[in-house]
Formats: sequence, C-alpha cells, structure tokens
Amino acid sequence: MEAPTLRGMRKLKEKYPGAINVVEEDGLVMFTYTYANSDLFTEKWGKEARGITFDLKTGSIISRPFHKFFNSGEPAAPKEFHPQVRTEKLDGSLLQVSWDTERDQLFVASRSTLRKNSSYVINAFYKLPEEIRKKIEDFAREFYTFTHLFELLDPNNQIVIFYPELQATYLLSRGKRSGEYSYLAPDGIDAVVWEPVKHYTVEDIVREAQTARDMEGWVLFDPELQDFVKIKTPWYLERHKVTELNLPEHYVAAWAEDSLDDYLSFANLLGGKGEKAKRIQRVMNMLNAVFETFMESEEVQKANSLRKLPNRKDAALSLKEFLEDSEFGGIIFSAAMQSYGKDDADFMQKLQELYRKNASKSNSQLRKMLVEETAKVLRS
Repeated sequence: MEAPTLRGMRKLKEKYPGAINVVEEDGLVMFTYTYANSDLFTEKWGKEARGITFDLKTGSIISRPFHKFFNSGEPAAPKEFHPQVRTEKLDGSLLQVSWDTERDQLFVASRSTLRKNSSYVINAFYKLPEEIRKKIEDFAREFYTFTHLFELLDPNNQIVIFYPELQATYLLSRGKRSGEYSYLAPDGIDAVVWEPVKHYTVEDIVREAQTARDMEGWVLFDPELQDFVKIKTPWYLERHKVTELNLPEHYVAAWAEDSLDDYLSFANLLGGKGEKAKRIQRVMNMLNAVFETFMESEEVQKANSLRKLPNRKDAALSLKEFLEDSEFGGIIFSAAMQSYGKDDADFMQKLQELYRKNASKSNSQLRKMLVEETAKVLRS
C-alpha cells in the first residue's frame, strides 16, 4: 500500500476541517480524527488519520499506528473479510511507540496527542517500571522501521474491566512505509496471543460473543486485506451503557461518550429488519453534522483569533464582549482561555472536550438542543 504523505494529510485536513485535529510539537505533526466521519474514511488516506505523525521539515513518517477499523456490523466494515487470527480486545488505551530516526530518540504518543503534558497515556508510560521502559526503547531502536502498538492497562483508569496493575501489553507492529502489520513479540514484555481462527467465519465468532463474559470482545485480522474487525460482547456493551437506547436523551448521552458506533454495531448484529440500526445511524449522522457545523462556525474561528491577543486580560475581555449573546459562549470562552498561549490544535481539542462534556450534562442548553434535534430524527 502507498505510504501517506504529509502533503496528502494536510489536504484531507483542508477538506474535512472539523473531522481532523492537527497537533504540532517540537517539529512533529500528528493527524487524528475527532469523530467518526464516514466520508473521511472513504478517502485514500482517511483511515490513517488515527495518530499518524510526520517530521515537519522532512515529511518522513515518524509513527504510523493502527488505521481506523470497524466493528462487525458497522456499514464501513469490510464485506469480504476472512479472518485468520484473533486476539482478545483489551479494555485499555492505545500507546504507540517508535524510534524517531530524525532525532535518534524514542517517540511515545497516544492516538490523539504527542504532548506529554496533555496526555494521560504518555505520562502513564513513564510510570512503568524502568526495566520495562528500557526494553521497549531497545525494541523500538532495533526495529526502527516499525511503529509498535501497545495497550496501556491501568487500575487507576478503569473503563469497564479492572486490571490489577499498570502494564503495557504488546499488540502488533506496523511498517512505517509499507503499512503492513507484523507480530514481532518483544522479549520480556507482556504480549497478546493471536490464535488461529481460519476455520471460523465472522458470524461464528459473533455467535460465540453472545455468551462470552468478563471480556470486551475480540479483534480479528485478515492478512490478505491487512485489515481488522472488532467484535464486542453484549456483556461488555451492557456495562458500557450502550445496549438500551430508548429516549432521545439516551442517544445524546451515548454520543457524548463516543459510544454510538459501538451500539450501531451491536444493533446490526441483532438481525431482523435493522430498524434500530437505521435510527442510530440517522441520529449519529445528525449529531456529527451539528458538531462539525459548530466547530467550523465563524463564531469559533473569531474566538480562536481573539484568544491570540498578546495580553491575556485583553483577550478575556474581548472574548466576553464578542460572546455575550452567544448561545454557547460559555463553552467557547472556557476553551479559548484554557488554551490561551497554545496553538490552534489545543484550542480545537479543548473545545471538542468541553462540547461533549456539556452535551452529557442533563441541564445544559446544548444537551436540551441536541435532545430536541434527536427527537425530530427519531420521529421522522
């Protein structure tokens, strides 16, 4: 497969400004999607906007983590998929590690940022035992043409499943240029096991998932396609609060938690006429469109300009005056001041976080507006 280019990723950002966040730091630039935009993922390198990082000066790929892949049952999942191996899907956070040959040093990042001061994942990596960090560093230096992918499991950051100690579990490695996946199994580091399933179909494993307990699910890999499919268990989805969507409030709450795509997958697997899945897809499309319109609005762009005034007090006063009559001025003002002195990517990331957080609050104006719009979609 053709390697993505810095220029190509910048063009994608121009085409989908609200769907891709760009983070620049220390001569590096990362591209990562902000929400699951189905049109973006049909573009040539759209699925690579999941934390891919380049050197700003040379354009070389510094790190290339997993491409975006989908749950079984999602419309975007590959149709002709023949899994050869599978592994248990761990319930942690993605950690990408590679050797930066431009700077001759270790590169560590999450899916969404390369900034240590704003990433739980990066900070947690440096809390791992020194011996483990050294082994990962040596491994990355030896296999410097790959990005190495780990799941960071932390008892202090439990999602659903509890893991008793902080650890980084090796998943796979990916060629920076080729994009192909390899299992290199570093010595002395915890690693998942990829078991053969070539005599199973996706449907066989979906049926198995219906009765599985105490696990999130599986990740299946088709080496011919160089693609993956996720299958999540009903047991996990129940505990992740996405298996019951009845009222408009439930849909909005799931969207705010970035969980609607999980339930869309589950609804598709239920069979029948698929009416539930169609409703979820319509609501998700609407909520994504409202969010993108907000992120690309002239109001947000103007606020981004005002927060760059050289004096913090002047910036705050100007923003307050400008946003005085704005329906969502509080969100924009908070994001602007919390990212004062930082670049556009920080502002947009903070704005996204506050938007979703506000959407999850039962008494917020944003939540009320989104619930009303969701109700209209559900009635249509």
